[in-house]
Amino acid sequence: MLVPMKPELLSESAVQQQVTTLSGWQVEGTELVKEFRFTSYLAGIEFVRRVAALAEEMNHHPELLVGWRKVTVRLTTHSAGGLTRLDFELAGQIAAVEAAVIQPGAAPLRRSACAAGTVPSACTDSDNGPAVVSPPTSAMP
Repeated sequence: MLVPMKPELLSESAVQQQVTTLSGWQVEGTELVKEFRFTSYLAGIEFVRRVAALAEEMNHHPELLVGWRKVTVRLTTHSAGGLTRLDFELAGQIAAVEAAVIQPGAAPLRRSACAAGTVPSACTDSDNGPAVVSPPTSAMP
């Protein structure tokens, strides 16, 4: 029976060299951390969904803290007790997700409950005013 090898912990100098290749990421103790900002709450949720899919593929799962129009990502390799190549590989892939979700000048995403015709007061954004609420459509006339 093959036992998966534990990823090798990176040296402090290797961590410092690697972090310089990643825009906006910082080392906090044994974690690689970045806060991402979005034009809407739902854009942040879409970002989390895509990061979660990458994490599942790699079997390497970050801590994701969702806030209003921001998401904080914390990467570490628990089995190694700190940062490994896996953390930096996932951080690099997250950069592609960020580019796909964050589009400068894009209008905030306005889907979900608002599109389903919920109470308009539940579909407002304090910075952007009320969302456009469309009545639900039916397949039958």
